[in-house]
Amino acid sequence: MTSHDSRIEKAKEVMEEDNLDILVLLTQENVFYLSGVYFKHPFSSAFILPQEDDPTVLTHEYEFFRALDESRIENVHNFKKEETLYSSIINHLKNFFKTASIGVEMEYIPHPFYQSLQEAFSHSQILPASYVLEDLRVIKTSDEQTDMRKSCELLDIAINSAIEVAHEGVTELEIVAKAEEAMRSKGAADRSFRSIISSGMRTSYTHGWATEKTLNSGDLVMLDMGAVYNNYCSDMTRMGKIGKISKEQYDIVETSIESYQVFLDFLKPGVKVDEVVTEALKPFKRKGYEKNMVHDLGRGLGLSLFERPYLIPENEEVLQSGMTIGLSPAIFMRGKYGCRIEGVVLITDTGNESLSKIDPELKDL
Repeated sequence: MTSHDSRIEKAKEVMEEDNLDILVLLTQENVFYLSGVYFKHPFSSAFILPQEDDPTVLTHEYEFFRALDESRIENVHNFKKEETLYSSIINHLKNFFKTASIGVEMEYIPHPFYQSLQEAFSHSQILPASYVLEDLRVIKTSDEQTDMRKSCELLDIAINSAIEVAHEGVTELEIVAKAEEAMRSKGAADRSFRSIISSGMRTSYTHGWATEKTLNSGDLVMLDMGAVYNNYCSDMTRMGKIGKISKEQYDIVETSIESYQVFLDFLKPGVKVDEVVTEALKPFKRKGYEKNMVHDLGRGLGLSLFERPYLIPENEEVLQSGMTIGLSPAIFMRGKYGCRIEGVVLITDTGNESLSKIDPELKDL
């Protein structure tokens, strides 16, 4: 049995337990997870999984031949230019005898498609079912862990290149160009998000995309990038400085690093997320930086940059071996500067392993 066959069987087990006759998936990540085909455009293809029949990939005719070659399942159907994906899905669903309950990714599907489903299957239940794949994807298989490791290795190459290139007088965009070239030349298929190389006051933005600004003496520099390998995403941020910086600049970096280290000390199977988050928040509370925490402390990642578990105080989810988590403690001082320390860890049977290998200490650039 292939890894994709195993995923499909596990999804069907959940469907049987929850009385779902058919599961309709539209998001790129979920379609790839079960079919092995990653479609470039969102909502251009679908994966239809009946509980008691074989699955089908539906795609537009311009992606059909690639889907035939790359799909891990046999049934690949295309729809014509004059059709829509949604009408094609509805027509395909009518071929099945059991459609009493149809599971959909309720958070993501367009409302007109939901209305069309209700009209076409007025005697069926249209149920939210994103959790079916979320529950599977949160635990990475050994193959997925290998892909995550490679994605993080490529990102290490990019960040090391950025550290090497960054110095006074260089522009943020010049750093991006060299760093992205470095990871792509070693096998990165893409960046997992638009690279954030920011300096000086621009580090006070949570997403300070690179500009033509030059790095100047006294600047903090944020190096925040992501790589994609076999569709698996990595994310890392390291901080650097140009020349002398202030005591407060040092302090926000050291506080973020301390929180990051707390995570490394506490993350392990069997621990609840909220318990770890409580510990990781203590450095910020002790220094009075709580008001400067604009975003959460981290989240899971894999095929998507944002997956379970979410590192928030209200989350009582129990950590499990095989989870991959992006840690991102950060402080942002409005109009002055900011800091984020970010990296990927794998929850192991005995604790955790840092997949982002570059140490989080402040870099002299």
